[in-house]
Amino acid sequence: MRAVCANCGIEFNWQPTIVDGLAYCCIGCSQGGPCTCDYGNLPQPDDPTALASVPQDDNQEEECKT
Repeated sequence: MRAVCANCGIEFNWQPTIVDGLAYCCIGCSQGGPCTCDYGNLPQPDDPTALASVPQDDNQEEECKT
């Protein structure tokens, strides 16, 4: 089943982020934007794994150091 993001309007086929009953394609859109989807690497219906977007923060310290 395809959904349409309530913020950016992209049609997508992965698990939506639901906020107040509205479907969003990503966390960025659910917070009013900007969209954090990688439009060049959108998941395809036959992909074996799920896509998860994790925002990067340049100020974060590495959690695992060797």
